[in-house]
Amino acid sequence: MSNETTFPRHTTLDDTYGLFTGVVLSAVGIAVLAKGGVITGESSGMALLISYVTPWTPAQLLPVVNLPFILFGLFTMGRAFAAKTLAVSLSLSVAVHIATEMLLPHVDPAFAWIAGGTLLGIGILCFARHNASIGGTGVVTLWMQKRYGINAGKAQMVFDACLFVVAAFIQPWEQLAWSLCAVCEIHVDPVVLCVYIVSECLVYRLLILVRLIGKLVYTVPINSRRAHNEPC
Repeated sequence: MSNETTFPRHTTLDDTYGLFTGVVLSAVGIAVLAKGGVITGESSGMALLISYVTPWTPAQLLPVVNLPFILFGLFTMGRAFAAKTLAVSLSLSVAVHIATEMLLPHVDPAFAWIAGGTLLGIGILCFARHNASIGGTGVVTLWMQKRYGINAGKAQMVFDACLFVVAAFIQPWEQLAWSLCAVCEIHVDPVVLCVYIVSECLVYRLLILVRLIGKLVYTVPINSRRAHNEPC
């Protein structure tokens, strides 16, 4: 008797709700980061960084930044992946615009990196679980993992490091430091745990707990499916 756990395929309703959840969380996360003058990695970080030196908003820049990566995904990851990522990109652009208009004019960077990074991180996991991506270099890293077995998370950290080299010439040092915290919050869980331990702010602790629980809930099923060659 096999002890392997099998998972049913996601229905269209599952995918729709999962992607909707990812869009809402990611949009609010990006809007909070933008209000705090902070960036993060992937396409959202590119859009945020460009928005600080141009008159364009992150909502306007997201589809532009994502378009070449979506085309790349069409030929390397398949039509379904590209279609979902395109839908995510366009929906996210609208949602970021709405969230930005609804937020306060300014968010403290110390709060922005935790709140924005937490929401964006869980949103990205929602996309991954439903065979989609937020776009940008995430498409390339997923393809590299699928084609060459290169860990997508480590590859993404390399791309993000390149983005931060550029950001070092644009952002003030204080904002850059908070931005580094934001991207580490997404990629490096020990950093998050350290902040949880030393933080005396209840709100910060609650946000970090949400982030860690969300990552556990969304990552374990994905890894289980991959281990048993089950589709996400």
